[in-house]
Amino acid sequence: TDLVVDINGYFAPVGEGALSLYALPPCRVLDTRNHAGALPFAGTINVNVIGAGCGATSAAQAYVFNATVVPQGFLGYLTLWPQGSAQPVVSTLNAYNGYVTSNMAIVPTSNTEVSAFATSNTYLILDISGYFAP
Repeated sequence: TDLVVDINGYFAPVGEGALSLYALPPCRVLDTRNHAGALPFAGTINVNVIGAGCGATSAAQAYVFNATVVPQGFLGYLTLWPQGSAQPVVSTLNAYNGYVTSNMAIVPTSNTEVSAFATSNTYLILDISGYFAP
């Protein structure tokens, strides 16, 4: 087995400026397969999380997602990050075999939006289950 672990944070005792997790009923924020004639994307898209009406607030500083890709073949990687920030050089998930693949991700935000980058053609499904806020 090859294993890649990317660390983007940690949990610590409550302290000054701490964030709390607010659970939400699972809700679909994005499904790029949804409209007739929908084409898979490659490259970058931006997602307005709060606009999906899933219960997140503008106070959110990070979202808890289940990210699922439905690739059209080999997918090197999908990356999620705060919209408006530099794209990180880490993957949220990989689907080298071209299979439908899911992964949980905690994605920071500063403006209620996140960005997604896919190396190859894929559909993307983002389901939110919570957010972190003061």
